[in-house]
Amino acid sequence: MKKITCVFLTVLLAVLLITLVSCPAQKETEESELVEYSKEFWGEWKSIGNFEGDVGGWYFNIINPDVYITSNDIFGFGGERRDRFKYTLEKISNRVVKLELNGAKQSSVFYLFPKRIASAGFTGNIVSIVPNSNLSFFTAGRAANGLGGIQIIINNLNDKAQEYTETTDENGVFSTNDTIPDEPYQINTGGSIIDVTSPGDGGDVGTITVTDGINFKTSVITQQKDLYVGEQFTASLSISNVGTATAQAATYQITLDNGLILNSGSLTGIFGSIPHGNTSNVRLNLTCNSIEGESGFKKIYIQIKDPISNKIWTDSVSIYFYKTKLTLGIRAESHKYNYYGNRVNVIVITPRNESYIFTTNHDGYSDGSIASGKGNFPRMKGDYYIAVLPVSGEQPIYRIYLNGITSDSGFSTDAANFLDTGNYEPNNTEDTAVLITDNILSYLHTGDIDFYKFRVE
Repeated sequence: MKKITCVFLTVLLAVLLITLVSCPAQKETEESELVEYSKEFWGEWKSIGNFEGDVGGWYFNIINPDVYITSNDIFGFGGERRDRFKYTLEKISNRVVKLELNGAKQSSVFYLFPKRIASAGFTGNIVSIVPNSNLSFFTAGRAANGLGGIQIIINNLNDKAQEYTETTDENGVFSTNDTIPDEPYQINTGGSIIDVTSPGDGGDVGTITVTDGINFKTSVITQQKDLYVGEQFTASLSISNVGTATAQAATYQITLDNGLILNSGSLTGIFGSIPHGNTSNVRLNLTCNSIEGESGFKKIYIQIKDPISNKIWTDSVSIYFYKTKLTLGIRAESHKYNYYGNRVNVIVITPRNESYIFTTNHDGYSDGSIASGKGNFPRMKGDYYIAVLPVSGEQPIYRIYLNGITSDSGFSTDAANFLDTGNYEPNNTEDTAVLITDNILSYLHTGDIDFYKFRVE
């Protein structure tokens, strides 16, 4: 009996040793197999393309979807049935991706342009907080101490392969790069785990507090995507109790950055009781009346006090503003006098890696054979890229208007006499984009895509 027991224990020990030795290698293999698409593809993209056909018994008609790419998946082509397609991704230039969508019976090409891609970075501050009954709102900064020299882990909640490790400086400040704007991230300080939303490039996620019991974190939502100086907007602040205890009698005081004007809402008030896991909201109607330069962040600062626990929190949220807009226009006419041959897609990529798409249509500036379109987007210093594509196999003659579309009664005559069908070629990629400083006239041949750039000083 002892012999059998010894043999059994020997075998069991051998199995355990094999398991311990093999587990790390197995984990490494699984993690390496998890990443199918590299970082250059991560994020959300605007697309130009069309897929129409039968795929495994399902009929799809997909036109210009927004495409979201993680380390191991692609969303935007048929929801939960996306696995019915096969994808091929190719980075054809710095910020443009060629995606081939292969179905059971046909394939199609989509061009992807950046909407929210992993090219941004944000900062934040890690502090510890201690109770102090002698502090008021106006001395709240003394209640928190920056945690310097600690290592934090930042995870993208939509993709576990997107993980970053950073170390705070002596004041508890950290920064990270290659993140996706407006994306949910989780920050693990070792003492607490806090969810944040990444701001745009160069933004600040505010203060992350490490403390026991009650704890707060503030986030903000604005209704408009692009905010401009002089325009009213609504900022909804969400103050979440991310701790483990209930705040009994919380109050708040808000301070606005220079240039932010309050139109309606309250900058001070009582939250009262906020159970852990719950959120209170403050809704403010604001106007930004000034910024330095063409664009930049403004902050809203908030102080929260819970007199029962004798704690004070300070936090902030960042909102991005532009001073003015640019308008780009285009007119197109089919050289074959085809009523539908003047459909053109135009994509503008801004210096902040954001894309704006518009299409020609028959409006007040058009007759039966001419279509026009225009797009508005933020003005800032740097290079803008323009991509022009036919909607579906058309071969139009087109004119780009850098200062917005005009009536331009001479366009039809210019198009009728146009013969230089190879001008500006080769300009089929972002890298070969032609620098333009004025309105230009050109032509799209079959399968063509034309790139241009213009510069704002």
